[in-house]
Amino acid sequence: MAERRYYYTDSERKLIEGLPFPVLVSQYYDGFYHIIALSDAMKELMHWSDEKWENVIFMDIPRELTTNVDRKRVELEGHAFSMERADSLLWYVVFFENSRFHRRLHLQNVRMNFRKYAMDRILDTTQDCVFWKDADRRFVGVNKAFLNAYGLDSAEALIGKTDEDMGWHPDPEPFRRDELEVLAGKSTHMVQGQCMIRGRLRDIVASKSPLYDGDKIVGLVGSFMDVTDQIDRQKENEKLLQEIEIAQLEAEQAKDAMSSFIMRASHEMRTPLNAILGFTQLAQGIHDPEILSQYLEKIRISGNVLTELINDILDIRKIEDGSMQIYPKPMVMSDMLKVLDDMVGVLAGLKNINFITEIGELKHEFVMCDKVRLQQILMNLLNNSTKFTDAGGSVTLSVNEKEIREGFSEYTFVVTDTGCGMSEKFLNRIFQPFAQENRDAAKYGVGTGLGLNITKRMVNLMHGTIEVSSEEGVGSSFTVRLPLTLSDIQEYHNIADQNVDVPNMVSIAGKRLLVVEDNLINQEVIRGMLETEELICDIADDGFAALEMFSDSNPGYYQAVLMDIHLPGMDGYETTRKLRDMHREDAKTIPVLAMSAEVVDEVIRESRASGMNDYLPKPIDMKRLVQILFTYLNYNQGQ
Repeated sequence: MAERRYYYTDSERKLIEGLPFPVLVSQYYDGFYHIIALSDAMKELMHWSDEKWENVIFMDIPRELTTNVDRKRVELEGHAFSMERADSLLWYVVFFENSRFHRRLHLQNVRMNFRKYAMDRILDTTQDCVFWKDADRRFVGVNKAFLNAYGLDSAEALIGKTDEDMGWHPDPEPFRRDELEVLAGKSTHMVQGQCMIRGRLRDIVASKSPLYDGDKIVGLVGSFMDVTDQIDRQKENEKLLQEIEIAQLEAEQAKDAMSSFIMRASHEMRTPLNAILGFTQLAQGIHDPEILSQYLEKIRISGNVLTELINDILDIRKIEDGSMQIYPKPMVMSDMLKVLDDMVGVLAGLKNINFITEIGELKHEFVMCDKVRLQQILMNLLNNSTKFTDAGGSVTLSVNEKEIREGFSEYTFVVTDTGCGMSEKFLNRIFQPFAQENRDAAKYGVGTGLGLNITKRMVNLMHGTIEVSSEEGVGSSFTVRLPLTLSDIQEYHNIADQNVDVPNMVSIAGKRLLVVEDNLINQEVIRGMLETEELICDIADDGFAALEMFSDSNPGYYQAVLMDIHLPGMDGYETTRKLRDMHREDAKTIPVLAMSAEVVDEVIRESRASGMNDYLPKPIDMKRLVQILFTYLNYNQGQ
């Protein structure tokens, strides 16, 4: 046992002090037996004050003491027994006069009183609610925990009553049958049930046994525990475990899906990459300009397919991680449809396909919509229809509006074609990534199989729906329904007025650009593109060299900067910030155009925040490069 002093609670100490016979409690620590509690009867008999008895120590358990009673010497004999409390061994010593007669009477009295004290103490300190009843199932007594559970001041409120009288059970019959079986001699253990406690239905477990007087059953004793919290926790744990199992299953499915996606993406990328590398190797040994031109065209087409595949994968990634956002702005529906009509009309004309735009009754021209995403959705569908429709066929885009409620309308876009159509089996997986039906690649071209998957995801982002119907050899029809908030002309002009007019374009030949790029191959590619447009370029291998070259030049020597983002030592963001902080006017106004293979919103936002004017995704598209240089070089020249 631990050799440290045990301290009674106030209630325990009061119980010991109130015992009607001389008793002291001692404990061994620090090499002696110390008194740690005693009854008031013991204090009075030994004439001990509080200060005196607290300093009394013994070499051994005190079994004999001497005192004076009515001026006569009285020898006391102690009867000791031990109890374990909280890892401590306590000795309870009961004293009586050292005579056989007094000893016998006193010991009988002590045993009887201590037995009653011990029973009351046990009953009142146990956490279980204990009760005992007579043979008619009427309460005879309960312990303190029972009273506390029901909020009763004393047992008088229920003595002589049954459970039914107290109205504690929603269904008392099972409890009545259980107690009748106990009164017939059967014991029950941890029986679950429900009981109204303080106005709330609680879950309990109860155990009951018969009480005997000789061979006769005179009643029953029982106890119960409130296990509501434990059951609630168990349910929560079971729910949590179920959620964990579901999460693990979903994680495994996501892992499998990702593995499958990577395998498919790798396979799809290798096809155009194989063509690029293969035709490049073939071209190296060809001297015939016509054949070389054919190889280069196939390399260009394969490169475009690879770029399209990468862009589609990035779109899926942005949708899945939540970085792709929808930005509704006021737009004119008919203007957007006119742009689509022009773009698709050209594509359809090249294949000798009849393209028709049917605009129904549009009650509201102005709507709040992310025009870029809506155009992407419709262009994906229209490109598909044009791609899989033969010459002489037709592609139709029809648009209708249905007013839902004030301020909202549902716009329905239907793309119909007379193309090759799709099988019913393929329609079940048409919106899955890389889903493609076997078609003649020479006739219909090569695609990524991601366009419709992205289209559906974007429609979902815009809280719309998409449906498809098709028949092989007849054609297909895609229906997109989007709920859009209505706008007005004033709101539209408030946004339109913020746009900056760009002066008429003039030649950019002879302009000098500073290109900041660390990759030697990329340096050669960008230099070749710029020199094709008769532009002059100086190359800086990193941000430090770029700042030095710009600082050493005269103001206006460079008309634009093409800035790679990932540079050794100091990235493009920091390089641009340091350039903008230079104390010369052209450092504040010179166009700085970012270049990066990371086409994600965060990179674009950070490039603009660092002071860059625009963004060119890699691989650099020459037409886009020339277009953006025309815009910025002309605009900068006009300032």
